[in-house]
Amino acid sequence: MTFLLGLFTQVGGRGGVQAVSVQLARRLAAHAQTSAAQVELLVLNDAPGSLHPVSAALRGFGRDWRKFSLAAFVAGVRASSIWVAHVNLAPLAWLACLLRPRLRYVVVAHGVEVWALRSSMQRAALRRADIVVAVSVYTAGRLVELHRVSAAKIVVIPNVLADGLPPAPAGAADHNLILSVS
Repeated sequence: MTFLLGLFTQVGGRGGVQAVSVQLARRLAAHAQTSAAQVELLVLNDAPGSLHPVSAALRGFGRDWRKFSLAAFVAGVRASSIWVAHVNLAPLAWLACLLRPRLRYVVVAHGVEVWALRSSMQRAALRRADIVVAVSVYTAGRLVELHRVSAAKIVVIPNVLADGLPPAPAGAADHNLILSVS
């Protein structure tokens, strides 16, 4: 049976990384349901026992790095693939590969956290990843130049919009609006 492991820094809360993490967790949970795969989604910073609307498979560790790392490593050595939602967690997947060299994993590089030099372990984990998802062409370039990740392993997928956009201001439907992103 296929066993998918997702590693997240945070799913609850606000922010770009959290919004991407929510979408990734939902997709992994949905894939598990449609393909009869098993999925485990571990979240470092969310509280234990948090009721997530994303998936019952989410398990929070309340910022307990030691417990989270142990759970990630134990699950990682039996996983079919690991989906790492933040570069800070990539070394956990890399360590699991030491015991299971054919284990495949994907790392999401959100941007600014990979624009500067990372620790040697994080750089090794990025280079060992089967796929690194970069949120922009600029981020992909930094991964290649600074961290020496093979360009062939990098896929650029811009961040998603968060669910539940706020409603338009009153009367906005009566006027032409221009959306500008800078």
